Amino acid sequence: MNIVALKTFLAIVELGNLNKAAERLFVTQSTVSARIDVLEETLGQTLLLRSRRGARLTKAGFAFMRYAENIVQTWDQGSRAVQLPEQFSGAISISCEHDLWEGNVEPWLEQLAQEEPNLAIEIWPGDRIESINWLTSGLIDLAITREPIAGDQINTRLFAKQQLLHVCSPNSNNNTKFITVDHGPGFRRQYSQQQQVSRITFGKGGNRWALDKILTGNYSGYLPITMVQPYLSTGQLQQVEGAANYNTECHLSWRVTSEDDHPWLANNYL
Repeated sequence: MNIVALKTFLAIVELGNLNKAAERLFVTQSTVSARIDVLEETLGQTLLLRSRRGARLTKAGFAFMRYAENIVQTWDQGSRAVQLPEQFSGAISISCEHDLWEGNVEPWLEQLAQEEPNLAIEIWPGDRIESINWLTSGLIDLAITREPIAGDQINTRLFAKQQLLHVCSPNSNNNTKFITVDHGPGFRRQYSQQQQVSRITFGKGGNRWALDKILTGNYSGYLPITMVQPYLSTGQLQQVEGAANYNTECHLSWRVTSEDDHPWLANNYL
């Protein structure tokens, strides 16, 4: 399979136009057309319906697209792995759900960098579905997610627990409105019996936005202790008196084959 042809195909899909794809790839439109012709001939399927107005995917093209993305990503990852700078003896690719970075993954990576000074580290921000796809397809070595990832040849362990505090501004009053942040299934299970009505709800990854709203003095809500501790120390935030505290979990999942190059995954010293 021609990697250049796959990258050309994906460029057309993204831009919807052969001319724009040719400009991005610094080739002529005829070259772009020739690459797609070869790709379609190899597969025996029409992938794109091409016209003067642009190009759109056929049913076969849509089905093929995600495989093309995986192939190109795997190729790029492999290319980087074999071209490591001399000071690195290995590489690892890690995916992380967006809202787990601050206070969870970031300090852990600092420890990993100290314990494994010759290891090059690549981070892929993504949601749970993306992490599962990347891990099972071999594009990444390990994933850090709210819920463990199960599958053939995949191991998992608890990565971290984090306390959630109900906080508000010292300027809050009886009219303070409650904000809900989706901290994952574990939090939802713990919090399901509470009767507070939310004026605003933030989905996963909304911690920082929720914090900005709470700091205005008009809102309160549950946020990770690692995020709010600096604001509690300076008096910009305070805990809501009598409020229950909750915990969230996140899990580390990895492909069993990764243990050959990174035995610390199974040894649990990080």
